[in-house]
Amino acid sequence: MNKADRKQIATVFRKAKKLLWNGRGVLPWYGYTKSEYICHAIDATDRTDEEKDAAKDIILARIRPNGSFDGWLERQLGVKKEDMTLYRVQKHRHAWLDMLIKEFSK
Repeated sequence: MNKADRKQIATVFRKAKKLLWNGRGVLPWYGYTKSEYICHAIDATDRTDEEKDAAKDIILARIRPNGSFDGWLERQLGVKKEDMTLYRVQKHRHAWLDMLIKEFSK
């Protein structure tokens, strides 16, 4: 992936972060302006379908073979299921997006 492609992906991740629910208050449901899941936030950005798909491919490739972000947290980071409250998982999602933004901004 060249530098221009990486910057486009970083832009998608930055925009998605703004659309990702912060974990406080009422859980967003379909149709709200904030999304619980990273891929849903990516879909809600104003980027092209190609850019969105590339960003989602990166997310999915990194959580494989775990199938979900929660599964990835449990298997890769050792987070116990009983510690995975909705609000804590959301903090992890935000932190992960921050790391991806930093990585792809280089």
